[in-house]
Amino acid sequence: MINQAWGQFSRGNIPKAKQLVDDYINEQATTDYNALNLLGYIYLEDGKIDKAESTYQQWLQLSRKNYDHVLLNSTFLITYLNSPSITTNKAT
Repeated sequence: MINQAWGQFSRGNIPKAKQLVDDYINEQATTDYNALNLLGYIYLEDGKIDKAESTYQQWLQLSRKNYDHVLLNSTFLITYLNSPSITTNKAT
C-alpha cells in the first residue's frame, strides 16, 4: 500500500496518496519510517508546514525509541548543517 501511495504522490495525485498513507499508518500504528516520511512530503506539498513538522517529530521520536542510529545520525547532520553558525560561515 505504501508503494502505491508513493506512486500516486509522484504522479501528483496528492489526495489519493494521502488516503493511502493514512490507511496504511492506521493499520501499522505509525511505526513505519517510510510512511511517515511520505506523509511529511504530502503535508509540505499541501503547504501544511505545522503538520509536516509534527509528522517529522513523530519520525524522530520513533527513531529514538528504536535506537535507529542511521536515522539519528542523519537527523544530527541535518540539524548541524542548518545551524546558524554553519550557514553563516560557509565558504563562498
